[in-house]
Amino acid sequence: MNRRHLGALLILMMTAAALPAPLFASTPEERKWAVDTTRWLEENPLSAEAKAKSAELLKWWIAVPDLSLSICPLLLEVKNKRIGPTVATQAMFSTGAYVIEHPNASRADQVLAGVEGALRAYENAVKADEKTRDKFLDDLVAAKAAGKLREVYVDNAVKHCEETAK
Repeated sequence: MNRRHLGALLILMMTAAALPAPLFASTPEERKWAVDTTRWLEENPLSAEAKAKSAELLKWWIAVPDLSLSICPLLLEVKNKRIGPTVATQAMFSTGAYVIEHPNASRADQVLAGVEGALRAYENAVKADEKTRDKFLDDLVAAKAAGKLREVYVDNAVKHCEETAK
């Protein structure tokens, strides 16, 4: 191989290395990891590792071409800034986990699963730190306990999501 061919080969290799890796469909193992990580985040929302795990999970969701997270904003009514971002992100992840487990679920069922996952994270956060308490979320926890979460929050959230998608 002469110098010219070697130079061209090196340029080709460097160009190929700079291109983004091809995206492949998620594997069953990766989907299981995503669901397991989501459930872990629901149980440990204030853990020292929660931010890193959340970032890793979000990175995975962005990278996989065969799945996508709902872009419908949920739980934006939360006033407590200590927990607001956590529950909003958790709602997104819990919706995604539900979609993995129930790919043909209705939008309302997806939203319900997302809100329920976020409320599990909220309740675990309050157990660990009472300063994360939020009246709006407490009201949703009460609605869930009364079996009225869908009518109190989910139906309006789905309607809002459909209107903003237009």
